[in-house]
Amino acid sequence: MEHHQSETSIASTTSESTEAQAAAQPATAAAAISAREADTGRLVLPKSVLVVLKAGGRAPQLKEGRRKVKVNGSEPFQKVYDHLRRILQTTSSLFLYVTSSHIAPSPDQSVANIAVLFGRRNAKGMYVVDVDYAIEPAWG
Repeated sequence: MEHHQSETSIASTTSESTEAQAAAQPATAAAAISAREADTGRLVLPKSVLVVLKAGGRAPQLKEGRRKVKVNGSEPFQKVYDHLRRILQTTSSLFLYVTSSHIAPSPDQSVANIAVLFGRRNAKGMYVVDVDYAIEPAWG
């Protein structure tokens, strides 16, 4: 009998702790990622990043469906250059700038690092980096 009672109390304690954990869970995926980073004490680099491309200067505009591209976070930023060249069907110079800071990321920098430094998180917790592109230097 005593063994059965201890099982019951463990079950009720587990049920109570599960309810408390559910109440303490973050409301959004972004908050969940932030909480995970806080728990581990280290930054978690994103596996994928959404890059939003915007034309600047005399650069050709992209069609609506081509303005957003999902990129593997471990890829170098050069992949964004290559993707944009392929879409624009050009081999001429391209200048890419992170919108929030007006810096031109190094092509060998990882997309994940750029996202963590200059990006934002959308409602789903995914990193988003807004990138302006131009066919001539836009900022000095």
